Formats: sequence, C-alpha cells, structure tokens
Amino acid sequence: MNTSILKDRSGALRPLIHFTSQKGWINDPNGLIYYKGKYHLFYQFNPYGTKWDKMHWGHAVSSDMLHWRDMPIALTPTENYENDQEGGCFSGSAIEKDGRLYLIYTASAHIDGKLEQTQCLAYSDDGVNFVKYEKNPVITRPSFADPDFRDPKIFKHEGKYYTVIGGNIEGDGKVFLYSSDDIFSWKYEGILFSSEHRHGWMLECPDFFPIEDKWVLTFSPMSSPDRKKCVYLIGDMDFEKCSFTPEYYDDADKGFDYYAPQSFQDENGRRVMIAWMNRWLWMPYGEDWGPTENEGWRGALTLPRTVTIRDGRLEAMPVSTIHSLYTRKKTEGITISESKPFTLKRDKSCILGISYNDEDIESGVFSIRLFENAALTFDLVSGNAIFSYTADGKGIMLAPLRKGIKHEAAIIVDGSAVEIFIDDGFSTISANVFREYDSFEFSVPYKTAIIQAVTIEE
Repeated sequence: MNTSILKDRSGALRPLIHFTSQKGWINDPNGLIYYKGKYHLFYQFNPYGTKWDKMHWGHAVSSDMLHWRDMPIALTPTENYENDQEGGCFSGSAIEKDGRLYLIYTASAHIDGKLEQTQCLAYSDDGVNFVKYEKNPVITRPSFADPDFRDPKIFKHEGKYYTVIGGNIEGDGKVFLYSSDDIFSWKYEGILFSSEHRHGWMLECPDFFPIEDKWVLTFSPMSSPDRKKCVYLIGDMDFEKCSFTPEYYDDADKGFDYYAPQSFQDENGRRVMIAWMNRWLWMPYGEDWGPTENEGWRGALTLPRTVTIRDGRLEAMPVSTIHSLYTRKKTEGITISESKPFTLKRDKSCILGISYNDEDIESGVFSIRLFENAALTFDLVSGNAIFSYTADGKGIMLAPLRKGIKHEAAIIVDGSAVEIFIDDGFSTISANVFREYDSFEFSVPYKTAIIQAVTIEE
C-alpha cells in the first residue's frame, strides 16, 4: 500500500483501510460532513474499554476519506442530561450554518430513574473544539412517544432545516420529522414513516436524503420480524403534508455486519455513505464481538460508498480513490474445474476483481473461498451470490445478481473486514471474518468455469 491510513494501529486482525479507533470501542458513524476543506468523521466511542459503555464522540479528519487523522474527542458526556453510565452523547449528525459547524446529538440519561433522551446542540468555529449550546436540549420527546427517542439526522431543504429522529409509539417503530428556521427552535411536523409492526419496535439511526428527484429513507430496525439489520426505502416526499410515499424497499446491505449508515455530500456533491461494520448481539447471527479486544480495539467502519439510484433502486460502490492505495496484478483467463481448482495468494489487505460471462460457467455455479470458513458462491441458476460463513455465529446470506449474462464483483479483504460489491454495486455484502488466511481458492462442483481475475494488493 502506498501509505498506511492507520499509522498508529497494529494487530493481525485490524484493517488497514477501514477506519478503527486507536483503542477502545466504536460503533455508529456520526456527524459526517465536508467542512472547511476537510472531511470530518465523528463516531460513537468508548475510549476506556472495548465494550459499549458511556458514549463519547470520537473525531477524525481527512482530505480524501481514506487517510484519517485522529483529533481530540469532540463530545464528552459532562452535563446532567447526558452524564450516565448507561447513556452519554449518543448518535447524531452535523451541518454548517454561517461558517460554523453544528453537531446535533442525542443526550441519553436516566433522570429520577426514568430514561430521558433529548436532542442537543454543540458548535465549533474551527472544527476541533466544541461548545455545548447553553439552552440544551433543543428538542424533547413528544408526550405521546415512548422514551426511546434518538439519532437526529439534520439536513436543509428549500431554505429550511429539518431533522428526522428515530423512536416508537406503544412499541411500534416510527421516524419523526421536525423543522426549524434557525436550528435552535424546532417544530414537530409529524410522523414521516411508521413501522406498522413490519420493521420492529424501534427505528434507529434514520437518514433522509434526496437523490435526483427522489427521497431515500434509511434506518436500522430493532427486532425486525424479517430479521433485517438495515433497510432503505425510495419514494416521493411532500414536506407540507409530512407525507413520504415509498415506492421501493430493500436491504441496505446483504451482509452480516452493516448497521446505522449515515450519508453526506462530498466536495463534488456526490452522496457518500458510511456504516458501522458490526452488529449488536441481539441481532441475527450475533453471538460474539470477535477477538479484536485482545488487540485493544473493537469495531470498524465500512469504506465510504458513493450511492446512486439506478432503475429505481439504491446502488453503492467504494469511493473511486480506493484504487490509488494499491498496486495491480492481472491474471487472465483462469480455467477451473472440480479436479483443477485455482489458488491466488493474497496479502492482508487487497481487492480481488473478477468478471465472467454466464456461458463460460458450464456448471452454473462457482465458488471462491475467502477464508477457511468463508466462501462466496455465484449461482447462475438462482441468480444469487451466496456468502457463507460458518464460524463466529454466522450463516448464509443471499445477494441478487443483476439480470444479464455478464457479471463482476470486487471483493475487498482488509484484515478482518470483508466488503463485496457485486455487479457494479447492484448488491453489497459486509462482514467481519475473524480468521487469518493467505489465499483465494476458486472451485466449481463439476465441469469447468472460465473467469477473469485481478488482484490489487498492498
């Protein structure tokens, strides 16, 4: 690799190009913004241990979204409305107003034995040192909502500020919408989206953003009946009526480890999204956090993804500058069969690019073993890529292929982080694999397969 992103990090399982903290626990990305010529990444952070605890906001900056420089902790839970061992400065977002950087976040604490989650502001003129607004909180929970009321995502539309907030009413998940003329005084507009018992009892970390003439809503449902970890909906929005009309619904990612994504616009106006590359233990396939605590860290973020709408659905690919970090080695015309598997050596951090035509796969199926217990199988009969991982409490995930006869995939293996982008972002798979392995192995159950492969290594 040309330059290590994480210069002060070490460990056999630690990724090189996925963001991790120097030490401690991290989860949701927060406050993503391009401000004064730098990309700012904030994140949920426990600097004192490798388990979830009283939440702070960690902070890093970058000029390219790939090489990150650690900054001082941005938010520490010091006020009575957030200073709670089971609470703290929970997730939120950022916006620039009149040259000043504002953070809006959830303050979570137990007051007189009851959970209180309110939305608060902090601001900075240099993007480093933050002051909490003296009149916090700026948004309190509506009387008809349940106590879980968090994760504000702020945005500006047609001269007005808005924020979506996740919550629930009588055990049914909701996304609430608020508006403001100045970001200090907020008005309740209504329920933008209701689970109606289809998506669980709480809709965490909502995001709401436009792409072209459509609006996209993402959220992470808690206890989803269909075991979803993160979903998106595309549709039309009427702000005057607080009416969002979804037209399409799907998983935001098909993998085991993808939660709480947040989006923002880069310096060129493209929509970029980053997620927490892990999952809570109550989620499907959640049995353990993995052994990274032995290296002093726990939790990583996905690579930044450029997201677009194509044919009415959301697609995502890594930011294009990722290729500048690697060298390229091309292998052409690999022929594999049941009796003649093919093995490619790989480094700790690399990309495997593959392409094939349906007619070149006589068996209709071929597989790539990524780790000893993890494989990616392309099944042309069912039209799915199948990611199977039998260790660490996981199982099998299906990701559809784009209709057509030509297919491709970019498989990024980076320490314990694996991200797979299929058919130019038609489907994505994110997973942690806490095993060491030094090669890719190609195989078919019978007959032969011919593929093109490119290894892009450190």
